[in-house]
Amino acid sequence: LPAVLAGTAARLGQASRALELAARVRDSEQRAWALADVACSLATFPGASASGEAGSAGRGAAEAARAAASTVQASVQPASDDDAGRGTLAARMCFGGHPLARVARALAATGQRGRAVRLATGIADPWIRSTAWTSILASGQGAPAAASAAALAIGAVHEQVLALAELARALRARSPS
Repeated sequence: LPAVLAGTAARLGQASRALELAARVRDSEQRAWALADVACSLATFPGASASGEAGSAGRGAAEAARAAASTVQASVQPASDDDAGRGTLAARMCFGGHPLARVARALAATGQRGRAVRLATGIADPWIRSTAWTSILASGQGAPAAASAAALAIGAVHEQVLALAELARALRARSPS
């Protein structure tokens, strides 16, 4: 429940409360999900600045993104690229994306592009790496070439197609109509 409450507090713009609630989550993987939710919610909260300097939500987003980056990397990075773990991962990705990708986007959206790029570059799983690069691109901070290369590096053709479709959506969203 604290993980859900943390995200709710973030969506209400209560940065300090959201971070406190996320920090109280005992399970490291659930804490990572909560911090990713807080970081993404605060990064898109009205009044949050890209640099994370102006307003409580902006500062909270930058802080949550930094905390989420270290927690998420330590707790949810897949150990291998086997298909057995992928079923669980795919099921969990349905709500807002994998935490590593969400944190990469939050880092980029709060002016921490270097951290976002380091996070995306260090992801071992090709699908999650591609999702992270596309998330960075969607935040307006990414390079299309890096996101494209990550998508094309996926071995399974059906996943590659899905990744390229997501990349196309992100590029279309960035382009003025």
